[in-house]
Amino acid sequence: MSRFSIRTSLLARRAGPTFRPLTGMLLALALLGGITEASQVRYRVKPNETLFRIAQRTGLSEAQIQRANPSIRGTLLYAGQVIVIPPRPTPPGSVRVRQGETLTKLVRRLGTHEVELRRANPQIDKRGTLNAGQLLRLPPRLIVAQRAAEKKAKQKAAALARQKELARQKQQKQLALQKQARQKQLAQQRQAAARTPAPRPTTYRVRFGDSFFSIARRFGLSVEQLQRFNPRYSAASLQAGHVLRLTAPKTTSTPRASGVIVRRASTQAVWTWPVPGYGRITSDYGWRVLNEEKEMHTGIDVAAPTGTPVVAARSGRVTEAYRDMTYGWGWTVVIQHPDGWKTRYAHLSGISVQAGQLIRLGERLGGVGSTGRVTGPHLHFGLYRDGVTRDPLALYRAQGD
Repeated sequence: MSRFSIRTSLLARRAGPTFRPLTGMLLALALLGGITEASQVRYRVKPNETLFRIAQRTGLSEAQIQRANPSIRGTLLYAGQVIVIPPRPTPPGSVRVRQGETLTKLVRRLGTHEVELRRANPQIDKRGTLNAGQLLRLPPRLIVAQRAAEKKAKQKAAALARQKELARQKQQKQLALQKQARQKQLAQQRQAAARTPAPRPTTYRVRFGDSFFSIARRFGLSVEQLQRFNPRYSAASLQAGHVLRLTAPKTTSTPRASGVIVRRASTQAVWTWPVPGYGRITSDYGWRVLNEEKEMHTGIDVAAPTGTPVVAARSGRVTEAYRDMTYGWGWTVVIQHPDGWKTRYAHLSGISVQAGQLIRLGERLGGVGSTGRVTGPHLHFGLYRDGVTRDPLALYRAQGD
């Protein structure tokens, strides 16, 4: 007997007949758990016993036993296996007699009168004999209470289901709003990116078939601008693989003590190509073999027609301007630049500057020639730093020309 039944039975005895209807109603609310439920039974399988036989013996179906025992695979059982026999479902409006339960105990458990129970079950004999598992019909009063309890339980379950559904809908709505906000943010970012023009590249590698005109038109420049940014190359010398500058070197103004403004690059001094429009190199910097003798070539040779203007690669002071017949330089100009740099321009056809003269970047020094020890018209362009020869092309590659 449940604790609830014992307590209500004691209250009924103390309160007398007036409490019995209330006791019956209270017990009826517990019929779903107290009357329709029975304790589960643990059963050990006997040799050669099948699930079908156990189901027949207990009055259950094989599916009901399988649901209570998820460990059973199919219908296979083995001797000694312990399984759970679930309680047989009790039809609505009825009660199942428990093991060892008498009519007196059943009446006490239900909280009703023996007369009411006998009236609903005329098959009970005078001695009140009951069998374990026997189904008895509940008195009408308890059936009404049971139905009311079932209705209340269903209403409570429905209300809980509605709450869960509302919570789910609210969560889905919040997720949808968050998704819309993310999509709106992404759309705004895409619109902002579309309104912001892509940064124009600063260099371009020449492809086969390109020309100064096609490259300038592609990047919104004039041919004059493109050639000014790339004085080393000309239309005739432009080849696939050359890297052209698409912007002018960035410069900043720094005042000197005398008030003169000096234009300098943001990271290094600005250098220009000494033979504007011509960039074909006929002899690189480094060791070479000339007249079957190995010698160090301390500069580069830039091929160009005789008389092509030669300009100062950087501002400075002319230290040498003469015709050299000792080393084979021919007409040569040497300029001393700031920071220990020095440049040499040799084999000129003539010169237009003199020693001691201050010279500006891009100012003409003379023309390409073939004076001195040469095999054809070209400019020998040498670069020095603190008296040590350097590769001029390395300087221009670092500058980006």
